[in-house]
Amino acid sequence: ATGTITITAPTGLGMTYSIDGSTYVNTTGIFTLVPSNTYTVTAKNAAGCISLGTAVTVNAQPATPPAPTASATLHPTCTIATGTITITAPTGLGMTYSIDGSTYVNTSGIFTLVPSNTYTVTAKSAAECISTGTAVTVNAQPETPPAPTASATLQPSCTIATGTITITAPTGLGMTYSIDGSTYMNTTGIFTLVPANTYTVTAKSAAGCISTGTAVTINAQPATPPAPTASATLQPSCTIATGTITITAPTGLGMTYSIDGSTYVNTTGIFTLVPANTYTITAKNAVGCISTETAVTVNAQPATPPAPTASATLQPTCTVATGTITITAPTGLGMTYSIDGSTYVNTTGIFTLVPSNTYTVTAKSSVGCISLGVPVTINPQPATPATPVITINSYVLHSDAANGNQWYNQNGLIALGTSQDYAVVTEGDYYVIVTLLGCSSDTSNIIHVIFTGVESSKNNQTINVYPNPVSNELIIEMNGNNELIHYEIVNALGQVISKGSFMEKTHVTTSSFSQGIYIIKFENGKTFEFKKIVKE
Repeated sequence: ATGTITITAPTGLGMTYSIDGSTYVNTTGIFTLVPSNTYTVTAKNAAGCISLGTAVTVNAQPATPPAPTASATLHPTCTIATGTITITAPTGLGMTYSIDGSTYVNTSGIFTLVPSNTYTVTAKSAAECISTGTAVTVNAQPETPPAPTASATLQPSCTIATGTITITAPTGLGMTYSIDGSTYMNTTGIFTLVPANTYTVTAKSAAGCISTGTAVTINAQPATPPAPTASATLQPSCTIATGTITITAPTGLGMTYSIDGSTYVNTTGIFTLVPANTYTITAKNAVGCISTETAVTVNAQPATPPAPTASATLQPTCTVATGTITITAPTGLGMTYSIDGSTYVNTTGIFTLVPSNTYTVTAKSSVGCISLGVPVTINPQPATPATPVITINSYVLHSDAANGNQWYNQNGLIALGTSQDYAVVTEGDYYVIVTLLGCSSDTSNIIHVIFTGVESSKNNQTINVYPNPVSNELIIEMNGNNELIHYEIVNALGQVISKGSFMEKTHVTTSSFSQGIYIIKFENGKTFEFKKIVKE
């Protein structure tokens, strides 16, 4: 706050000086620490003579500027590494400013391109008075995030057309992310429902610095195959219970097919040995996309008809050489029948004019299934028997035809007279007709029978039959006989009504016999004998 007054003349030995006109102790002519004022400077020589005064002014102390009003009006940005310090006060003519405490060349108070640091801002007046400092910080340049670490964590699938992009770095408070370079609202780093495209993924820090981009591609949604073109190219048949399903489209590398909606191992599109059912056919491409469904039905195996119920309803006769085969089951629309295993034109199940043979009868359904065969025999046409020849022994007529005999007399057919032998009980004309399988022979020769009495045995022994006529009991006796003799009692119709065996004597109850004439036939295995009795 003080100045210095220097007197340069007069000088010399014993010279003293004063700035207050009274005190002359200064011999150097230099007054220091002189307060601000106007002084009258005088010199006094050794003789005590005082000079006129010289006015010298020590100026008032110049004012020191106040601490500057200063701030960083522009900080470094993501792209500019320096800031700006602006001083708004003090201002005035000759005022200069410094941010390093030494260089005062700035007269505007604006410092540009200032590197990041904390500065002490001072002002220097024209009198070169320097203010106290004001600290101003130019922030460090904000850090630009690195290019994001990002990937498509979920790609579009066969059923979902969009994907997911996930950013795992950089992370931190205030960090936001963008996949379009303009919208930074995402704070999680996870972008969902992202359509197929290639995206430039960027990260933006809290300071607004944007990273370089990372390219991430969301693939196009894989194509879903169209519904298959499929059909049952082979249906079950009468002998094969399964069918074949054939898929003709879509085709291509990696395509697989399914008829159950779960198993996709078939690469040919041909499914064999498929049981009867309705199937949902789908195609799956190499990326796993499954088509919509096509329904294909493998029909039920056509039923094979049961073995026919068939019989020969008409056999050949003596006059007709053919028969008729009739099938009564199975029946139904479209059913045809065969007796030769190849021709199926018969729809009625009735085969007429069928020659004699054994036939295998089969039925064929409308879908061509053939039943098992049933054998049916058309007999050979029966032959007309040869004309029989009859003979008589005692009163027993005999036909040379072993079977089919029917005896007649002048009165016509003899009821129950059907044996090869017929015991005659009344006189008359007798003949026989042989009928076999419905065919009758011509009439045999005719024998006229006349009763002349009861024959006796041809040996010395006599069979006695008594009483005759008989009522309730008949005695048959042959004294001295030692051979077993068989007897049959035959009525007038030729019916055997009693029979037995004896050696010497036997009793036959006749109480139940009807009145009439009866013939008793005796035989011992070698000869025959006949007796006639009358029942009262």
